[in-house]
Amino acid sequence: MELNELQRLAIATAAEKVLQTVTSSRDTESLRAKVDSDMRALWEKDGVTQRKVKLNGVTVGTYSVRTKPAETIREVVVTSGHDFVTWLYATEDGHDLLFTFALSPAGQKLMMECVADTLLVDGILPDGCKVVTTDLPERWGGTTLRGCRPSDVALALGNGLQEALVDVLELPETIDKE
Repeated sequence: MELNELQRLAIATAAEKVLQTVTSSRDTESLRAKVDSDMRALWEKDGVTQRKVKLNGVTVGTYSVRTKPAETIREVVVTSGHDFVTWLYATEDGHDLLFTFALSPAGQKLMMECVADTLLVDGILPDGCKVVTTDLPERWGGTTLRGCRPSDVALALGNGLQEALVDVLELPETIDKE
Protein backbone atom coordinates (compact mmCIF):
# COMPACT_ATOMS: atom_id res chain seq x y z
CA MET A 1 0.00 0.00 0.00
CA GLU A 2 1.39 3.37 -0.95
CA LEU A 3 0.49 6.18 1.43
CA ASN A 4 0.46 9.90 0.90
CA GLU A 5 1.90 12.27 3.50
CA LEU A 6 -1.45 12.95 5.18
CA GLN A 7 -2.14 9.23 5.54
CA ARG A 8 1.35 8.64 6.94
CA LEU A 9 0.77 11.48 9.43
CA ALA A 10 -2.54 9.91 10.52
CA ILE A 11 -0.83 6.57 11.15
CA ALA A 12 2.04 8.22 13.00
CA THR A 13 -0.43 10.16 15.18
CA ALA A 14 -2.35 6.97 16.00
CA ALA A 15 0.91 5.20 16.92
CA GLU A 16 1.96 8.19 19.03
CA LYS A 17 -1.30 8.01 20.99
CA VAL A 18 -0.83 4.30 21.65
CA LEU A 19 2.78 4.88 22.73
CA GLN A 20 1.69 7.66 25.08
CA THR A 21 -0.55 5.22 26.92
CA VAL A 22 2.29 2.68 27.09
CA THR A 23 4.79 5.22 28.47
CA SER A 24 2.42 7.13 30.77
CA SER A 25 3.60 7.34 34.37
CA ARG A 26 0.08 8.36 35.46
CA ASP A 27 -1.73 5.26 34.21
CA THR A 28 -1.20 2.54 36.82
CA GLU A 29 -1.69 -0.19 34.20
CA SER A 30 0.87 1.18 31.73
CA LEU A 31 4.18 -0.44 30.89
CA ARG A 32 5.98 2.56 32.43
CA ALA A 33 4.06 2.16 35.71
CA LYS A 34 4.97 -1.54 35.86
CA VAL A 35 8.66 -0.81 35.24
CA ASP A 36 8.54 2.05 37.78
CA SER A 37 7.01 -0.30 40.35
CA ASP A 38 9.80 -2.84 39.83
CA MET A 39 12.44 -0.10 40.08
CA ARG A 40 10.86 1.30 43.23
CA ALA A 41 10.98 -2.14 44.83
CA LEU A 42 14.70 -2.41 43.99
CA TRP A 43 15.33 1.10 45.35
CA GLU A 44 13.46 0.41 48.59
CA LYS A 45 15.02 -3.03 49.12
CA ASP A 46 18.60 -2.58 47.89
CA GLY A 47 19.07 1.15 47.29
CA VAL A 48 19.38 0.71 43.50
CA THR A 49 19.20 4.17 41.89
CA GLN A 50 20.16 3.48 38.27
CA ARG A 51 20.06 0.72 35.67
CA LYS A 52 21.53 0.53 32.21
CA VAL A 53 19.03 -0.08 29.43
CA LYS A 54 20.45 -2.72 27.11
CA LEU A 55 19.09 -4.18 23.91
CA ASN A 56 20.95 -7.17 22.47
CA GLY A 57 23.89 -6.35 24.73
CA VAL A 58 24.11 -2.72 23.56
CA THR A 59 23.56 0.04 26.14
CA VAL A 60 20.98 2.43 24.68
CA GLY A 61 20.09 4.45 27.77
CA THR A 62 19.81 4.70 31.55
CA TYR A 63 16.84 4.38 33.86
CA SER A 64 17.28 6.36 37.08
CA VAL A 65 15.42 6.95 40.32
CA ARG A 66 14.60 10.57 41.20
CA THR A 67 14.37 11.17 44.93
CA LYS A 68 13.10 14.01 47.01
CA PRO A 69 15.77 15.09 49.48
CA ALA A 70 15.38 14.61 53.21
CA GLU A 71 13.85 17.68 54.81
CA THR A 72 12.52 18.99 58.08
CA ILE A 73 9.05 20.48 58.07
CA ARG A 74 8.17 22.95 60.81
CA GLU A 75 4.53 23.85 61.20
CA VAL A 76 2.17 25.27 63.79
CA VAL A 77 -0.79 23.16 64.86
CA VAL A 78 -3.69 24.12 67.10
CA THR A 79 -3.64 22.21 70.40
CA SER A 80 -6.47 24.12 72.07
CA GLY A 81 -9.08 25.83 69.92
CA HIS A 82 -10.37 27.82 72.91
CA ASP A 83 -6.94 29.23 73.81
CA PHE A 84 -6.20 29.99 70.19
CA VAL A 85 -9.46 31.89 69.63
CA THR A 86 -8.91 33.81 72.86
CA TRP A 87 -5.44 34.80 71.62
CA LEU A 88 -6.88 35.88 68.27
CA TYR A 89 -9.34 38.25 69.95
CA ALA A 90 -7.18 39.45 72.84
CA THR A 91 -3.92 40.41 71.10
CA GLU A 92 -2.88 42.79 68.34
CA ASP A 93 -1.04 39.96 66.60
CA GLY A 94 -4.21 37.88 66.78
CA HIS A 95 -6.29 40.69 65.28
CA ASP A 96 -3.77 41.06 62.46
CA LEU A 97 -3.94 37.33 61.77
CA LEU A 98 -7.74 37.32 61.82
CA PHE A 99 -7.80 40.20 59.38
CA THR A 100 -5.40 38.36 57.04
CA PHE A 101 -7.49 35.21 57.29
CA ALA A 102 -10.78 37.03 56.76
CA LEU A 103 -9.50 38.37 53.43
CA SER A 104 -8.42 34.97 52.15
CA PRO A 105 -10.71 32.19 50.86
CA ALA A 106 -8.82 29.45 52.79
CA GLY A 107 -9.58 27.47 55.95
CA GLN A 108 -7.63 26.50 59.06
CA LYS A 109 -4.78 24.92 57.12
CA LEU A 110 -4.05 28.14 55.27
CA MET A 111 -4.46 30.02 58.52
CA MET A 112 -1.83 27.81 60.14
CA GLU A 113 0.47 28.35 57.16
CA CYS A 114 0.03 32.08 57.65
CA VAL A 115 0.82 31.67 61.35
CA ALA A 116 3.96 29.69 60.58
CA ASP A 117 5.11 32.02 57.82
CA THR A 118 4.43 35.31 59.58
CA LEU A 119 4.39 34.74 63.32
CA LEU A 120 7.19 32.24 63.80
CA VAL A 121 9.58 34.51 61.95
CA ASP A 122 8.93 37.06 64.69
CA GLY A 123 9.13 34.43 67.44
CA ILE A 124 5.42 34.65 68.28
CA LEU A 125 3.52 31.48 69.10
CA PRO A 126 -0.23 31.97 69.71
CA ASP A 127 -1.80 30.51 72.82
CA GLY A 128 -3.38 27.16 72.06
CA CYS A 129 -0.75 26.26 69.46
CA LYS A 130 2.51 24.37 69.37
CA VAL A 131 5.31 23.95 66.86
CA VAL A 132 5.54 20.48 65.36
CA THR A 133 8.73 19.47 63.58
CA THR A 134 8.65 16.49 61.24
CA ASP A 135 11.78 15.00 59.70
CA LEU A 136 11.05 13.47 56.33
CA PRO A 137 13.64 11.01 55.01
CA GLU A 138 14.81 10.95 51.42
CA ARG A 139 11.89 9.52 49.50
CA TRP A 140 10.73 8.33 46.11
CA GLY A 141 10.24 11.03 43.51
CA GLY A 142 9.77 8.98 40.31
CA THR A 143 12.05 7.83 37.53
CA THR A 144 13.82 9.24 34.50
CA LEU A 145 14.61 7.35 31.31
CA ARG A 146 17.50 8.92 29.39
CA GLY A 147 19.06 8.07 26.08
CA CYS A 148 17.13 5.57 23.97
CA ARG A 149 17.72 7.61 20.83
CA PRO A 150 15.85 6.05 17.92
CA SER A 151 19.10 5.55 16.01
CA ASP A 152 20.73 3.70 18.95
CA VAL A 153 17.67 1.50 19.53
CA ALA A 154 17.36 0.71 15.80
CA LEU A 155 21.06 -0.19 15.60
CA ALA A 156 20.81 -2.43 18.67
CA LEU A 157 17.71 -4.24 17.39
CA GLY A 158 18.82 -4.47 13.79
CA ASN A 159 16.16 -6.21 11.72
CA GLY A 160 14.03 -6.80 14.85
CA LEU A 161 12.91 -3.17 15.23
CA GLN A 162 9.57 -3.58 13.47
CA GLU A 163 8.70 -6.73 15.43
CA ALA A 164 9.66 -5.00 18.68
CA LEU A 165 7.44 -2.02 17.86
CA VAL A 166 4.46 -4.26 17.11
CA ASP A 167 5.06 -6.08 20.41
CA VAL A 168 5.22 -2.82 22.38
CA LEU A 169 2.10 -1.40 20.73
CA GLU A 170 0.12 -4.55 21.64
CA LEU A 171 -2.42 -3.82 18.94
CA PRO A 172 -5.34 -6.23 18.71
CA GLU A 173 -5.30 -8.54 15.72
CA THR A 174 -8.74 -7.37 14.66
CA ILE A 175 -9.94 -3.82 15.00
CA ASP A 176 -13.63 -2.96 15.16
CA LYS A 177 -14.80 -1.15 12.06
CA GLU A 178 -17.06 1.83 12.51
